[in-house]
Amino acid sequence: MTFGGNMKSILYMLLIFKTLSAGTLKPVTFAEQVIKLETMLKQKGPGSTYSFQNKQALEKFITNIANHYGLDKTLLLGIVKQESAYCKFKLNKTTGDAGCMQIHKSNIKAHGWSRSVIMNHDAANIVAGALVLLDFKKAFKAKEPRTWACRYNIGYRNMPAQCLAYLNKIYALK
Repeated sequence: MTFGGNMKSILYMLLIFKTLSAGTLKPVTFAEQVIKLETMLKQKGPGSTYSFQNKQALEKFITNIANHYGLDKTLLLGIVKQESAYCKFKLNKTTGDAGCMQIHKSNIKAHGWSRSVIMNHDAANIVAGALVLLDFKKAFKAKEPRTWACRYNIGYRNMPAQCLAYLNKIYALK
């Protein structure tokens, strides 16, 4: 009896593997993955941790996120490079900015996001950064077509003269 039960389990697992490898089950789309990451940002508790295996995986994810939200991938990549050296430095001890995209504590609070998720899940952090950037794009692109992206760094304060230098640095880092 036990052998038959185990055999059934093995056959069932083989059937699942064969079904998955044949592609007959619907794969999770990138949009569905993004929705899960957006939901994860609001979860309470420590949440799961995730770091990209390498720079290429990070860049591919950023390209897909940029396409998903209609943002410039060079801008997102530049922000990740400038703000965290490709996710190596995830906490600014002076400002409290967190994660790969250095999400400011006011944005974490305003969106109701989990600081733990922001700090420990690189993909969710990049989604959060893209959402913050998208908010600033919607609010400022019409009024500030050349410099709206500086808002990611300065928020709603008066636009400083060094804004263009920041943007030039971001775009030069690709």
